[in-house]
Amino acid sequence: MNKKTTYIVISLIIIIIVGALWYKSSQDKIAELDTSPNPGVPRCLAQFGKADKQNLYDKYTLKMLFNGDKVNGELKFLPAEKDSKLGKFEGTVTEVDEAGSPKIVSAIWEVFAEGTSNKEELRIMLGEGKASIGFGEIVVRGDGVYGYKDPSKIAYSLDLVTIPCGDIDEREIVDNNLRLDIATLSPVKAQLGGTWYVVGVFVDMTKNSGTVVYEDGHTQEKREFVYTTGENNSLTSMMIK
Repeated sequence: MNKKTTYIVISLIIIIIVGALWYKSSQDKIAELDTSPNPGVPRCLAQFGKADKQNLYDKYTLKMLFNGDKVNGELKFLPAEKDSKLGKFEGTVTEVDEAGSPKIVSAIWEVFAEGTSNKEELRIMLGEGKASIGFGEIVVRGDGVYGYKDPSKIAYSLDLVTIPCGDIDEREIVDNNLRLDIATLSPVKAQLGGTWYVVGVFVDMTKNSGTVVYEDGHTQEKREFVYTTGENNSLTSMMIK
């Protein structure tokens, strides 16, 4: 073996050893991961678009609960003019930052969309006060899961910011209550045998109020509403003006 070949072999051995040590260090950090100061407390993030005249706007919400390197949560895509996608997910922290905090979450997302359900691979990149959802071309894997075709080409293009989990819960409770009870809450009756249904809802949690747009197939109403909440964000009263 000549000197040049010996040098190449030694260099490759050093690279392999350094890579192995780096990988072990990374895995040790993940194994020792402690996402607290508040263990067992969900981390919640969201992005809300600007409401239009119909009170339609994009809503994206993410809830995560960490237990060591294990993660479970719920992700909801609720765009204003497109089909929604939502469901729960389970996964693990596969990469940490220099401080040992979670950086990348890899999970399987149980997605419900357009009346169907399937499983999708999901990557989430975490940062200070934010999370970014990974998008990329997906293909059906051998196990039936829709996975990223090329993980190296994932684009983290949807940024969500940290908000109190109670804010997400309150918005959803108010919105759901209006959609379920609009027929009894409306101060005017539906016309020509129609049935009221909600088109859009805007919630102003600072004033415990908002605006709801609803119609019956013949006429449309846009009205203000007020509400009150009790313990655990339970809805205690609601009135449409």
